[in-house]
Amino acid sequence: MRTQPTVPLVFLVGVLGFLFAVDAQTPVGTAIHYQGQLNDASGLANGQFDFRYLVYDAEFGGAQVGSTIEMLNEPVTDGQISVDLDFGGAIFAGDARWMEIHVRVAGVGAYFVLSPRFRFAPTPYAVHALNAASGSPGTDGVNCWDLNENGIGDILSEDINGDGFVDVLDCSGPVGPEGPPGPQGVPGDQGE
Repeated sequence: MRTQPTVPLVFLVGVLGFLFAVDAQTPVGTAIHYQGQLNDASGLANGQFDFRYLVYDAEFGGAQVGSTIEMLNEPVTDGQISVDLDFGGAIFAGDARWMEIHVRVAGVGAYFVLSPRFRFAPTPYAVHALNAASGSPGTDGVNCWDLNENGIGDILSEDINGDGFVDVLDCSGPVGPEGPPGPQGVPGDQGE
C-alpha cells in the first residue's frame, strides 16, 4: 500500500558531482550526477516517487533555463536519491544557476515544490576554464636550422610567438667532441 508523504516535505539536501569518464579518449558529456536526501514528516522517505528537475537563473523568481527533466517512479530508500541529469551544456555558460525540484508519491496527487532552490556550485577546474583567456601556452616549435652563408647556426632574433617582442633563442646547442681528421690531400703543383 502506498501512502502519500505528509506535506510539507521537510527538505531535500543535494550534492552535485560531475560525471567523469574513466577512459581519457571517451568524451565527458554534459550529464551531472545528483544525490540528495528526501525526508517527510516521519523521517527518511521510502518508496517510489516522481520528480521534476528545473533550472532557474535566480534563487527566487527568475526564469527557467532549459527544459524540465521528469523522472517517474524513482526508488527512494532511506531517503537516498541518486540520479543522472542531463540539461545539456548550453545552460551552464558561466552564469549562476539554481535547481528547483518538484516531488510527489509516484502517480499520486500534485507535485510539492521543495524549497529553497539548490545552487549549482562550480568546481575548481570549471572556475579556471571560465576565467582563462585561453589555454596555457605551449612551446613554439623553432626551426634551428636557420643557417647563415657560412653554414653556421645563428641565434634567432625574431618575434616567434607574435606578441610584438623579439624572442632571442640560442639554437646552437652544446658543442660536441672534435671529429677525426679528414683524409690526406693530393699533392699538387707547387707553382713553378
